[in-house]
Amino acid sequence: MRLRSLRCIRWTVRLHSRSLARATARAVVHATAPALACAVAASATLATPERLHAQGATPDKGARDSVVAVVQEFFRSMHDNDPAAAQRIMVDNGASFATRLSGDSAIMRSASFASHFDRLRAAKDTVLERMWDPTVHVHGSVAVVWTPYDLFVNGRFSHCGIDAFTLVRAGRTWKVASVSYTVEPAGCKPSPLGPPASR
Repeated sequence: MRLRSLRCIRWTVRLHSRSLARATARAVVHATAPALACAVAASATLATPERLHAQGATPDKGARDSVVAVVQEFFRSMHDNDPAAAQRIMVDNGASFATRLSGDSAIMRSASFASHFDRLRAAKDTVLERMWDPTVHVHGSVAVVWTPYDLFVNGRFSHCGIDAFTLVRAGRTWKVASVSYTVEPAGCKPSPLGPPASR
């Protein structure tokens, strides 16, 4: 236990002195449980609202609105089964990661954005996804949107969860680089948006 604590301290120091993303990626690649656990714990420590604000991550209204608009366009392209619209606001080599609880375990499923575009081309169902009260952080050309959501298929409730979007900016254009989300079919609190409007 003492050795593990010392390792965590070393990880925290390294994360302060290096890129957070690079250090966390190193832990995932090596797939050692202590290193990964320490990286996640240190990430949570470093990503406090106070630290994000100090790094200039709290966006002005214009930047926030631009980022949220891209996420809303992501939802619209999915609702309209519009792969061309999706490709305009998503990086070609991006990926999504879905997690669903099964007993005491979490099942993760990943998919490339290319496969997402293919699904939209072949889709027959109407999917409505809604978010509310998003937390948005912008720093330079990187942005993160963390938000509760619910999802309906052909007008019927499917599940709720949390979306975490990572966006990157090239010039003046924001694009979705990755999406991580939970899939929670039960235990959902009522959305403040109320029931979706019938169409």
